[in-house]
Amino acid sequence: MDRAAGAAYSAEDAPIDGLSVGALVAGCLLYVPTHRRCLAAIESYAGECLALERERGEEIPFLVIESFPAGWIAEHAALLRRLSAECSVTAYHLVPEGRAEYVRAVVEAAVTESADRERLVRLLVSERVSYGAGPNLAALAAAALGARVLLRRDSDTLPMRFDGVPSYPGELELRALQEPQVFFVASTCVGDPPLDRRDLLAAGAEFIRRIERTVKPQLSDQEIDELVHDYLVAEPTRSYFDDFVTADRAGSVEMGVSGVRDVFRAVPEMPLTETLGSDFMQRNLLLAVRFPVLFHSRKVRHSYDEARRERLDPSAAVGYTLQDLRYLLFWRIWADQAEQIAARPRDFWRPPEAPDAWLLAESAARAVSRQAPHLRVVVEEFAAAHLEAADAMAADGAVAARLRMTGRAALAGADRHIAEVTRGFADYCFLLRHWTALITAASQSAELLGTLAMVKENPTV
Repeated sequence: MDRAAGAAYSAEDAPIDGLSVGALVAGCLLYVPTHRRCLAAIESYAGECLALERERGEEIPFLVIESFPAGWIAEHAALLRRLSAECSVTAYHLVPEGRAEYVRAVVEAAVTESADRERLVRLLVSERVSYGAGPNLAALAAAALGARVLLRRDSDTLPMRFDGVPSYPGELELRALQEPQVFFVASTCVGDPPLDRRDLLAAGAEFIRRIERTVKPQLSDQEIDELVHDYLVAEPTRSYFDDFVTADRAGSVEMGVSGVRDVFRAVPEMPLTETLGSDFMQRNLLLAVRFPVLFHSRKVRHSYDEARRERLDPSAAVGYTLQDLRYLLFWRIWADQAEQIAARPRDFWRPPEAPDAWLLAESAARAVSRQAPHLRVVVEEFAAAHLEAADAMAADGAVAARLRMTGRAALAGADRHIAEVTRGFADYCFLLRHWTALITAASQSAELLGTLAMVKENPTV
């Protein structure tokens, strides 16, 4: 739901009363991170690269990052070769083996200590779902290619079409990022709504209020209800026919249709696994130091395949909902840290320069220490809400079963979830301390990236 954080943007800090027409930001990379078959998304967003090239008069490379070994990777590779040959798309395809080799080479060039190298490789190449892994790898690739802008498109989305013509988000994003004080702009999705709290909502809004109160006690029931309705009901049906860019309503923008300038070279995303919202750290930090996060009107269409939409695999559905529990634990800690940063924003970070990694580490450790006594209550309330919601949904056996499975799994895994989320903050601070060195090493890795990932019409050549 509300995956933003920190103090609200103040126009006094970075005025955006009408975007100025600054110089074009040279160098852009558009990427799609994926752990699913996504042929339509690849073809559509390769088309966006070509459209942006025509508009800007410069090459826009296209990168597809595969998270795990899978049978569809060969299909993706064949499509990328065809697009490269027929449409002159400059494409890169990082498959799991190439990704691991590339990351290890960059890490070894950046860091000398063996233990640190192994820890960094583990954080950057996860064997579990990590929403920050794709963006971090894309940041290294952008450094290799000399790109200052990263455009992200998620693999379960497609550009919206008006009168049969695709409406590409990048056209608005690149214009917005010309403004000197703007480093982040994004939109949201139309179509299939998020799944993480659908079952709870079906049981009644009071169950969502119960878990939200554990991490946002300052909000009234009415405010929580409004946020839930906007996130799960209103926003997925809201589309725009006019182009505009405005200050974001806290928590509305999604990372899956976003543009970031320069700051990805200064701060990574969090490598925390199996946690919703863990890839929002660049945005969260910008908000905490009172820099603008902008919303643009060119949304994308989001769709699930039938299995995900109908939640045909109960264990997969429960696993995804537990990622929401981990987000709540993450949020409880991050909200504390964000308050510390907001009290002294310029001491922590002056974008786009590198932040004070040691201050951030101290604030994170302080937040973890202060919030640790409350984290088990978050788990217990999450579990209780789901178990009681299961009783309320007894007439719908499938929903009740998922809710009950979720509540029991939350309690059974409480110690692991708490330990991994708290350790995630230490891991993030460790990665942050090495990030400048990693970006510097990556900036010298264009040849290696080309060897491992550049798509050729004939892969044997």
